[in-house]
Amino acid sequence: MLYANVARIDGRSLTWSTMSAPLSIKWDDDEPSESMNKIVIPISPTPAIPQAVGIILILGGLLAIFSGGANLIEVFSNEPLDSSAFEPLAQQIRSSGENITAEQIVEFYDNLESQGYYLVLGILETSAGICLLISGFLLFKLNKIGVRIGALGGILLLADALMGAYFISSSDPPSELLTLTLNILQGLVTMCGIFCTILPFVPLMFAGARQALEGKPIDLLGAEAFEFENNESE
Repeated sequence: MLYANVARIDGRSLTWSTMSAPLSIKWDDDEPSESMNKIVIPISPTPAIPQAVGIILILGGLLAIFSGGANLIEVFSNEPLDSSAFEPLAQQIRSSGENITAEQIVEFYDNLESQGYYLVLGILETSAGICLLISGFLLFKLNKIGVRIGALGGILLLADALMGAYFISSSDPPSELLTLTLNILQGLVTMCGIFCTILPFVPLMFAGARQALEGKPIDLLGAEAFEFENNESE
């Protein structure tokens, strides 16, 4: 004869079966009941990061425009170079053991100008400075387009450094020390170009700064929100 007793323990129902079979207990919540819950942790926007980057780009743009403008002024200036202005430089080079005159330095720079050195560098540096200025203002206003424009400005500075190195290597410098000085200058421009190319992308590396630029919510750490299985008892 089968006897069945149903009891309730802590709000859960269980079934006791008295037969020749072993005792079995079955809980109601043993039934598969899966629900996927998505955890989304909101991240506060951090506008200070893109704004700080924008200020740095603005300063870099002003320096680039100043340098490019000086080169363009040299191109459109009808006045010849004054050899007396290069006499201190010639004295420093002579003190290192090289025999050079101020007139030779003037001739060297005149040769660079005839090759288009000042014109090309002036255009590249001025264009790069304008791009960096626009990029800085856009990032300060939390506009994501400033990232691409800033990277373009950095690339133009890299092109400026490469063209400057090309003109110097293709000319005939009257002094090795003068060549070394100009190459160091081009190296500094190269470093500035690399820095200005990478800097606009810095806000995209931080979730809060990225949210400030995009203006939309971001899941945990800017990635997919964590999902977990939760078995809820019915």
